[in-house]
Amino acid sequence: MSLVGIRPDHDTSRAAGAAAALRTTTAVRERAQYLLNRARAGDSLWFSVHDDALPAAAAEVADVTRARYPDLHIPYHSRWRHFEAGGVDRTAQLDTRLAAEDTPARARAMIDLAVVSVLLDAGAGAQWQYLEATTGQRFSRSEGLAVASWHAFAGGLFSSDAAHPLRVDAPGLRGLEDIRQVIREVDRPVNVLALEGAPPVPALAEAGVSRVSVGGSFAFAALGTLVAAATELRDHGTYGFQGASTLGRSAVRRAFS
Repeated sequence: MSLVGIRPDHDTSRAAGAAAALRTTTAVRERAQYLLNRARAGDSLWFSVHDDALPAAAAEVADVTRARYPDLHIPYHSRWRHFEAGGVDRTAQLDTRLAAEDTPARARAMIDLAVVSVLLDAGAGAQWQYLEATTGQRFSRSEGLAVASWHAFAGGLFSSDAAHPLRVDAPGLRGLEDIRQVIREVDRPVNVLALEGAPPVPALAEAGVSRVSVGGSFAFAALGTLVAAATELRDHGTYGFQGASTLGRSAVRRAFS
């Protein structure tokens, strides 16, 4: 990796500095360019690049864009656009409720809403729908989850203080009985995002949970192993991590042999 663009405080001889350097735009662009070159050369097992198809792909995108947005006023694609599903300006409704708050408080509320809404969007499947009582409209997929989480936030479901409903600080559902109650009260499959302390998968299955997600836990577990190995080598000069390395190497070879 080139050190061009790496800040001086990114000490790449230390695990934390190396990880920070890998997250820089310079490092990301370099690795992306490396993978692109491999694919162009036919050396990638997973990707192929057809540069001669780019003009046709660009023309297709341009034609669809002009057909759907003739004035080229294209709305941003974001969670805030999802909150406007069905032509309802829910953001304005939130602004009205936050009018008496100062700027930092309004910003905290909006950040809380966006973060919890995105975290809850683990994919509800094609069948799940949310019926909005105030409009009578039904929404599915990301729009449905966005509108449902907006109403949950506006109703204070995520707040630990009924006097201050527009914030996210309430504990999540961890007990099996709480999860069973949710399953009893809805007529759709219930998915669970399992965080630390969650009931084991067999218990969730017995309770009626349809799907269990762990979010980014696998990636963070792998990163934790990397940090632990790098810290051991840096601080002690030993190789106790080699056992895990051998296990991982064998797993990769079995997967791709």
